[in-house]
Amino acid sequence: MLGMNHYPNTGATLESTVADYQSLNDKVNTKRKVGSTFIGATVTPAGSSAAWTGQVARWLEINEAVKGLGATPITGFDSVITSHTADINDGSNNLAASYDSGDHIHPNIAGLMKIATRYAALLPTTK
Repeated sequence: MLGMNHYPNTGATLESTVADYQSLNDKVNTKRKVGSTFIGATVTPAGSSAAWTGQVARWLEINEAVKGLGATPITGFDSVITSHTADINDGSNNLAASYDSGDHIHPNIAGLMKIATRYAALLPTTK
């Protein structure tokens, strides 16, 4: 997974983070099986995390790129999950307390279940 741990702690720029996502997408798309689905996901909120202090605008830019928008859109996803980000956001770009594991970056079990529900809704059903 690229995103939360990749960007703020390593000094990576928005451009290098987007380039890393795009590189991963390009590799996946050259090696994936015909008929498989490649799903991207926006990065979960972490505005109150010490690592993300003052970087909410960059987080929003990364999410815009993941959605295929902005100045440097990431391409190659068949679809992108975005609803989980709003589901676990407290409205101020932080993890909602009920979904926060305590470090303000990683969702707790309830948050992971909320995300999993959104992911499962995008998966094709088998007959």
